[in-house]
Amino acid sequence: MKNESKAVLYVWGRKQLATSSTFDPSQGVGPDSGADVAPSTYMRAAIFTDGGRGGPHSYRVQWTLPEPQAHVVSVVRGVAAETAIDLEVIDLGQRRHWALRKKAKEQGWREFPVLVGPGGQSLIGSEEFTVQKVRDALLREPLAGR
Repeated sequence: MKNESKAVLYVWGRKQLATSSTFDPSQGVGPDSGADVAPSTYMRAAIFTDGGRGGPHSYRVQWTLPEPQAHVVSVVRGVAAETAIDLEVIDLGQRRHWALRKKAKEQGWREFPVLVGPGGQSLIGSEEFTVQKVRDALLREPLAGR
């Protein structure tokens, strides 16, 4: 049974060019992978050589999280599952979250990921995310006056 508490983990994904030598669909987070963060977006485009007269070459653009943030997502999800805390992961790099990006800038967040615990406490930056610090942030009582 889940707690009534809810935590939010903000990450910042990015598009990455995937050529035939670097593209590995099994390594990406896609709509069929069961993950709810940074779904892959595949776009086909044409690159024309020789002033537009050459044949098109296709490439793919894949939505990914930087490695430190991907590691943090797995750590936080694991601790949230152990402690029965609901966790929402929001990728601020995606266009649909423009209002949340504005809020993040107003909050002064310059490093990602950012975990906001159920009590309002936060961890900012990949270096802060140890299992013990995440557990403490998720289980800490709400701050006074909230």
